[in-house]
Amino acid sequence: MTKKTRQQVIDDGLEAERLLNSELPRFLDELEAEIWGEFKNSNPSDKDGREVIFGRACGIENVKTMLHRLKQNATIEKNKK
Repeated sequence: MTKKTRQQVIDDGLEAERLLNSELPRFLDELEAEIWGEFKNSNPSDKDGREVIFGRACGIENVKTMLHRLKQNATIEKNKK
């Protein structure tokens, strides 16, 4: 992974903020709720299936975390002198 320039960090943060202020978080929350519902309704003995479902839920959480991290990194970068 290459190091981003200051402007790239700021641009990514602005785009992340735009996405966080759109309908995307609602869609991700709905998808996450659906995934957890699927997990709760799955058979506890279906370890492979539950692992796949859990992986999907983790993926959604990773997207949310990444967007917030990009936004925070941009704020930090903008405040540097």
